[in-house]
Amino acid sequence: MIYNIPGSRISGGEVICEYLPPIPIQGTGCHRFVFCLIKQSGELDFRSDLVIRKPSDITSRSFSLAELLSKHSADLTPAGLCFFQASWDKSVTQTFLETLGITEPAYKEKEFGTPTKARKILVKNWLESKYRNM
Repeated sequence: MIYNIPGSRISGGEVICEYLPPIPIQGTGCHRFVFCLIKQSGELDFRSDLVIRKPSDITSRSFSLAELLSKHSADLTPAGLCFFQASWDKSVTQTFLETLGITEPAYKEKEFGTPTKARKILVKNWLESKYRNM
C-alpha cells in the first residue's frame, strides 16, 4: 500500500506495506484479487490506522477498506478498481519460502461428485451397514 503519492510519481509516495505477489494456496481453487485506487484530497497520515508489524506477517497486512474510507470520508474518494483471478502454480511455493520464510500449507481439493457417483456411494454404505451385523 502506497499513499501520499505526489502527482503521478508513485516512487515518491509513502509505503505502508510492500507488494506481496498473489499466493493462492494449493487446493483452495481460484482466488480473486483487487487493486483499488483511492484519490486523496491532501496529505494524510495512515500510520495510526494501519500498523504492519512484520511485512511477512500476512495477518497484519489485512485491514478493512470500508472502515478506512468511512473514517477518512472527507479526504478519500475511490477513483479506480482493477481485479484479476489466480490459482496455484509453482511460484506460490517459492514466494512462501523466499518472501514469507514459511512452508506453504496445502489442502486437498474436493473430488467433484456427480449424482450417479453420490447414489453409488449411498447404496454401498447402506449395503455395508445392513449386512455388517449379520
